[in-house]
Amino acid sequence: MPNTYLNVLKKDARVTVPFNTTDIAALHSILLRHLDEQCKLDDKSWSTIELLCSKIDSYAQSQNQVESKEVNF
Repeated sequence: MPNTYLNVLKKDARVTVPFNTTDIAALHSILLRHLDEQCKLDDKSWSTIELLCSKIDSYAQSQNQVESKEVNF
């Protein structure tokens, strides 16, 4: 079976990611809905989280803070 590798953040990586006011408002919205005792994240929340995570991944890659690691399933 071939080895499987994933790109992951380096240990103790420091990534600078510029968040704009739209990003921050979206995060606040998710937190407020969670504090309002909503147990599940809705589609909009998941979409926002995925978008911000991809932004973090992109900046980590451009700042050389990512490495390839072998994973076992």
